[in-house]
Amino acid sequence: MSAKLWIPLCLLALTAAGTGTAHAQAGIGVQAGASPTGTIGTNKGDVGSGALQCQAGTIVRGGYHRDKSMSAGISSTRGMTNRVGLYCGGITTNGVTVSVVNRNPNGTPDVLSGTYAEPGTEVTNYCPSNQLVHQLGGWDREWSSGQYPPWSSSLNLVCRPLTLDASSWVRMTTGASTSVEVGVRETMAGQPAHVARGPFCSNTSTTLVSGLYMQAGGEGYDGINVYCGSLLQARHSAILSFTDFAWNQTRGGSGWLVNLTQGTSLLDNGAGTTGAGRTPHANAAANLSTVQTASEIYVLPGSNYRAAISQRPSGIAANTFVTSGTCLTGIALLNEQDQSCTLDVAGLPDIAVTLTTPAPAYSNYGQLQNIVLTATNLGPGATDGNDGFTVVATLPAGWTAGTLPANCTANGANTVVTCALNPTPLAAAASPGANGGTVSFTIPVTVNSPTVSGTYTANAALGRIVPDGDADPTNNDFNTANDTASGPLVFQKQPILRLRKTLPLGRFVDADQFTLSIAGPGGPATATTTGDGNTATGEALLATGSIGSTYTLSETGAAGANLANYTTSYTCTNARAGGQTPSGNGSSFNLTPVAGDDLTCTLSNTRAPLADLVITKTNTPGSGPNDQSGDTVARGATTLYSIVVTNNGPDAVNGAVLRDPIASRSNLNCTTPPACNGSACPVTPISLATLDTGVPLGALANGASVTVSLSCTVN
Repeated sequence: MSAKLWIPLCLLALTAAGTGTAHAQAGIGVQAGASPTGTIGTNKGDVGSGALQCQAGTIVRGGYHRDKSMSAGISSTRGMTNRVGLYCGGITTNGVTVSVVNRNPNGTPDVLSGTYAEPGTEVTNYCPSNQLVHQLGGWDREWSSGQYPPWSSSLNLVCRPLTLDASSWVRMTTGASTSVEVGVRETMAGQPAHVARGPFCSNTSTTLVSGLYMQAGGEGYDGINVYCGSLLQARHSAILSFTDFAWNQTRGGSGWLVNLTQGTSLLDNGAGTTGAGRTPHANAAANLSTVQTASEIYVLPGSNYRAAISQRPSGIAANTFVTSGTCLTGIALLNEQDQSCTLDVAGLPDIAVTLTTPAPAYSNYGQLQNIVLTATNLGPGATDGNDGFTVVATLPAGWTAGTLPANCTANGANTVVTCALNPTPLAAAASPGANGGTVSFTIPVTVNSPTVSGTYTANAALGRIVPDGDADPTNNDFNTANDTASGPLVFQKQPILRLRKTLPLGRFVDADQFTLSIAGPGGPATATTTGDGNTATGEALLATGSIGSTYTLSETGAAGANLANYTTSYTCTNARAGGQTPSGNGSSFNLTPVAGDDLTCTLSNTRAPLADLVITKTNTPGSGPNDQSGDTVARGATTLYSIVVTNNGPDAVNGAVLRDPIASRSNLNCTTPPACNGSACPVTPISLATLDTGVPLGALANGASVTVSLSCTVN
């Protein structure tokens, strides 16, 4: 049969596809040769030819071979290679022994070549436990004594165990080996025997089989070449150091651990070994020349090997520190290089602010009491003298700061006080929850008029704009929750009590004076008035009254004054908005002041009325109000008497009673009803009878008069 008959059948070959997932470059791998070597069969090179290799980090440990059916197709191609697969394993070591971990334990091959039609016998075989394919050969045969080129028919795996050298680098042993055939050398009457090829690849401690190159033909794989590679391995670890970090620095166990990565991907050799939870070295000297399995992982030579904190000791939060070093940017590793990236943990400060305000209440304007600003470092990192932290106190309206301590300044209104922490570096706390360095500032504060009594709030805050805004990440205060504080400023202004005197109608007696008194805690406060008329100068003043105490405000007469001559009332005004304003009658009263009361009370004494009533009676009014000396009347004549009541003041008179008894008349017969003239005349006309018993007059103003005329006949 002509070889040309094979060409159309090439189209049945499929491209090989690996199984499984990709992993970061962890493990021990093989640097494949630049080109394959050795040939089992023929280098045909048809479409479908290509490399067949294990995934990175794994190495050939077994094979799969399927030949073409011995009863189908062109007889000259029966028994040739129909499909090939590789079983791959990862290498692990505890620093004493080396093991091979099967990636896909004795199941479907990890990688498979393309396939051809008319499959025949399948054979799977593996190296013994913990051995890898060190060298590889196989068998091929010709058809009809050279009429056609030979094609591959079976594989021969030369397996050897692994070992470690003095530096814990993995090596292939070069002594005794185990040969494992993968495939079937089919026989056919009249045809040549199969010819052994290889083994290929050198028997050295660093070389081994890295893969195959499949030579595709028309009816199957005409040939197989071998890639000889060299072991690829490096070791990656991390050095963890601490700068300005006062808390637990234990590495390993329940302490600090790291994840070893390539870029952001966790290192994973796909065979059960990862870079998770590794114990970092304390320094470069701690990274020994032999493998340290708790700290290191075997990787393939490459770049961008990194590490990140994966575990912190109990109580240490992730925001209490910052990291730096080559573990953040990545390092490159060469073949058989044991190298650590560096990771430095720098502690951060946590400055907690507290504000202490005075317990006693303020009682007067201008009174000074102290507030205390305190900054305490609770973090693992100390502050520096140039970090720029401040603590700022803000006072409520009506309150101002007095003379300030060192390193503190105030705004123009003395209501905002800023104290610099820079001159006093604050030491780190020894452990989470402990207090580190602290600094306090005592600031005198006063309350100013006209602030009313009440409870006010002073505030304190950490000034962090400068340190948090600079280029140094190690001085950032990591916890904002304790950056502010507040406290009460209580103002209970002491009551002020005043007692004054007013005489709206003047004095009952010109010499009258009065002694004013405020009796109670802090008293008595007294004053005696001076002045005349309705002027009463003098004030009893109690400037520091006691809140909630009872006070008696009263007066007594002085200079012979008789309070019975006066009607007394009292009224109070209060400068405190909404405050009490007692009022009432009497020359003595009690009150209980509250905080902020500013009371001015006035005793108002209204004297009893004063009036000078004059009464005259005459029958000769033209000659004056009184009868003339020697005045006579004729018997039987009618005479007219004028009775005049005059008020000479100074007060008006109400209810005066005019009486002219009949019995007091001698030799007179009065029968005509009296007549009344004046504004004080009663509403009801006066009769002789009512004049006899008494006639109530109306209001008689100062200087007013009333005239009653009485006509009588002389007996």
